Amino acid sequence: CVTINRLRLLPNDIRQKIVNLNLFENQTLRTPTNIFRELLLTRVFILMITILFIATGFYIYFVEQNQIVTIKHPSLVTYEQLYNDHSATLQCPCSQISISYEKFLNVTYILHQVCTSDFVSPKWLTYLASFDPTLVPSWTETRFSRDFRTIGASYFQFLASFCSLSQININDALNVFINTKFINDHVLPPSLFVQQTQAMIESFIDSTKNNFARTLDWIHIIFTTSYFLIGRNINFLITVTDDHQVTVDNIIFYSVSEITHESISINGPCSCEIDGPFCTMLDLLYTNGSNILDFQQAFDELRISCVLLFGFTTGNISWWYNITYLENIQATYSMVIHSQPSPNIKPLNASVPTQFGNVQLLDLLYEMLVETWTHNETYYDKFYRECAPISCSYRIVQRRDIIVVLLLLISVCGGINRGLQIFVPFVGKFIFFCINRWKNRNDWHGK
Repeated sequence: CVTINRLRLLPNDIRQKIVNLNLFENQTLRTPTNIFRELLLTRVFILMITILFIATGFYIYFVEQNQIVTIKHPSLVTYEQLYNDHSATLQCPCSQISISYEKFLNVTYILHQVCTSDFVSPKWLTYLASFDPTLVPSWTETRFSRDFRTIGASYFQFLASFCSLSQININDALNVFINTKFINDHVLPPSLFVQQTQAMIESFIDSTKNNFARTLDWIHIIFTTSYFLIGRNINFLITVTDDHQVTVDNIIFYSVSEITHESISINGPCSCEIDGPFCTMLDLLYTNGSNILDFQQAFDELRISCVLLFGFTTGNISWWYNITYLENIQATYSMVIHSQPSPNIKPLNASVPTQFGNVQLLDLLYEMLVETWTHNETYYDKFYRECAPISCSYRIVQRRDIIVVLLLLISVCGGINRGLQIFVPFVGKFIFFCINRWKNRNDWHGK
């Protein structure tokens, strides 16, 4: 019965304790006025701390904040997923910032088919080297034409040399390129990686071609300005007098506009001394002929210039695909080379795709005789593996977890409690002082 009575009285006891709660009780005179004021300050304190507690709790929970999420040593699959979800803020520092291009790039090339054709085969070049130029009939040497055999071996050797030179230059440049270091301190996104690597490869190709073009230009300049004497009296007439003196005289040539087996049309004269490489002669193929008009074929695609290199490079390449030209060339050499049979020289395959149509040889040389560059293969997975990111971090904006909110709220409320315990009594005392002063003044005036 006693316990039940106590339970019945418990709510009244709690209400009385709350009503009589005094947080600012001091040792001053315990008058009804002082007790009232202390209770009043206690209620103000409880009201303010409750309001601030609720406001702080709402602020901590509802105000979103930036949070950094870090994932250690992510795999490529993990990185790709993170990039898809957090591309704007994702950062993945590399453990290796210097990576050779060869680790993730693959640049290959295919030379024009002439560089693998019978034209530059060792067997054909060896066969041409056995040719004795003195066996060319003297009547084929005119002021407007020359026998193809006087420059044929040089032409095919020239092709072979430039095919080899082009391949050497490209391989040397590639060796330097693939050993160049790619410096990057963080993982590049796949799209940016492809963009940058393609730009690097295209820059490499352009610089390689430009360097080779400058070499060609210097070769042209050297041959044009040095006036090298060419055998068979092509650019100058070289004679030996009876007293064994060598004389070199300028030769006047005549450009041919049209030639048939019955007639020839000749334009104005030119000389190697004055006109240089622009002075050209007609190239004729002879087999069983006995005079200058008894030729097998007029070689219009290839002219003989005072500077042989100029004549070769300005020649059209369309005859490379014509079997008639090749058969006549083999026939004209077979007439004077009896030590070995002529190799079977096949024309180029016209069905093979090419970016070069009816162009001059010089156009091929400026492209380094390269038919195609293959540089679409960039290995992002290899780059990522070499980069080996230490971690990936991204920033998200979200509300705090409930546990974090509670811990922060407890911490903040401790400070608020201490502040209010100082602030409320101080402000209360000041207000009560003003009230007492005002009452005292009214009492004095009333007396």
